[in-house]
Amino acid sequence: MIYLLTFLITIFGFLVIEHSIIVPKINGLRVLMYHKIEATLPPDRFTVTTHQLEDQFKILQEKQYNCISMQDLIDYQLFQKPLAKNPFLLTFDDGYQNNFSHLYPLLLKYQFKAVVFLVADFINRSELNESGEHVYLSLEEIKQMDPAVVEFALHSFNHKSYNDLSIEEIDTDITASKQTLDALGIKYLPCHSFTYGAFPKKDAAKREQLYKILSKHNVEMAFRIGNRVNKLPLENPYLVKRIDVRGTDSLFQFKTKLRTGRSKFFG
Repeated sequence: MIYLLTFLITIFGFLVIEHSIIVPKINGLRVLMYHKIEATLPPDRFTVTTHQLEDQFKILQEKQYNCISMQDLIDYQLFQKPLAKNPFLLTFDDGYQNNFSHLYPLLLKYQFKAVVFLVADFINRSELNESGEHVYLSLEEIKQMDPAVVEFALHSFNHKSYNDLSIEEIDTDITASKQTLDALGIKYLPCHSFTYGAFPKKDAAKREQLYKILSKHNVEMAFRIGNRVNKLPLENPYLVKRIDVRGTDSLFQFKTKLRTGRSKFFG
């Protein structure tokens, strides 16, 4: 009886995800959020394997989603330039070295684009991982990647949560981020992703002040988490929602997130 129930649940899940039964695909912009990509280390919340990522890229192609760049999204938002049908945006937080060694070759292979949100103070860090490799991108690696394939944007100066900073400290943080990237000669887009996905969600007054600071620094879009598909046109360009893709996700969960923005059918 248990085996039969498991079989029926599996068939039901397949019909839901593959054939739009009960839960239709939500139209809009999917912004996928990743962090690390590893070839040999086991996956975890922040780490997907190269095998997992390639399987996900194949699904995106098979389902006829179209990868857009951050510049495409900016052009849509500011100048109403049309986006491709079924658009998705690949984002990677923090600027890990494996974004160069493992992600970049896959982007070239599948002709996808991605934006890496850089923590300015992490660039060129000497910190090593368990394999004796550098944890974060070097300036040389950043400049080796084709800007038509990998774009860069802001992710704070030293990865502090904006929930823990005053408005004045946030202003200083964005200034330091931009000055550091400018000094290193790194071209970056006027976009920012909140560290930990954190923003003053429950403090409306501080949230409005945050928007003013972002505008002061000519930031056109800012990204949270949210785990939702974004309606187009964007409801709030300073709170663009991203879908958290984890190494602990099964392919079935990835397909569910791709369809609804969440790992569950309902809720």
